[in-house]
Amino acid sequence: MLLFISLLITICVAAQARTIEMRLDLMEKQLNEVLTREINLQKANEAQRTALRDIEVVVENQRKMIEELQYTVVRQNNHIEGLQTTVRVQELRINELEGASREPNPEENELGDNIHVKRESVVPRNLNTENSGIFQRRSPPEMAIAFTAVKVAAQTGTGINQNILFENVILNQGNGFHSNHGVFIAPQSGIYLFTASLLHQAQSIAMHAAIIHEGRIVTKIDGSNDWTQSSQTVVIQVNTGEEVWVSTIDYEHENIHGDSFSAFSGFLLWQL
Repeated sequence: MLLFISLLITICVAAQARTIEMRLDLMEKQLNEVLTREINLQKANEAQRTALRDIEVVVENQRKMIEELQYTVVRQNNHIEGLQTTVRVQELRINELEGASREPNPEENELGDNIHVKRESVVPRNLNTENSGIFQRRSPPEMAIAFTAVKVAAQTGTGINQNILFENVILNQGNGFHSNHGVFIAPQSGIYLFTASLLHQAQSIAMHAAIIHEGRIVTKIDGSNDWTQSSQTVVIQVNTGEEVWVSTIDYEHENIHGDSFSAFSGFLLWQL
């Protein structure tokens, strides 16, 4: 009897152990399935993140391309406006010359004889007027062009050959200055004066900047590694559609202070 009871207990224990083992196997399979789904989900999320980054890169490239196209359109529009202004000026000059050619000659006498009175020049013929101190007064330019823009926000961590932006445009006669890029595009060919003043924030490196004309350095602006206000002024010839701007040079991570302490100005002295 005891043997039978012992055998029955052994069978029951074995059955329970088998049941527990099966449950453990089932739980292990379920856990593996959960882990597999989690890994697959992570892979899917990573693929989505990669695709999103790719889309962001494409969008950023498209945005830069759109900005470049908009900038090109602005340049072309200014160039067209400059050409239209030149055409209008030339038309006015042609009309003036045609009107002058139709006026009667006051030097003809009443009998109609084409007798001209010889006028003597007030300047002796043997006098070289180029270096004589005798100057002819220039007429003011037919097209008024002038701009002044100041920097509002500090421009920190600026790289080499990066445009310095002047956000607050105080004057923009002729619409030649474009604050989005800090670039002046000449609407008219002529002799221009440009001046730039920059306040350099204190940092471990000095400030090197320049006034740039069509990618060429016209003059450099130097500032120490302390708080320094530096400026330069130039007079140069600029043709219609050419660009002038202020840029950092030589050093990375330049800090240009804003708060209206930095400014960029220019105006047309006379047109060509």
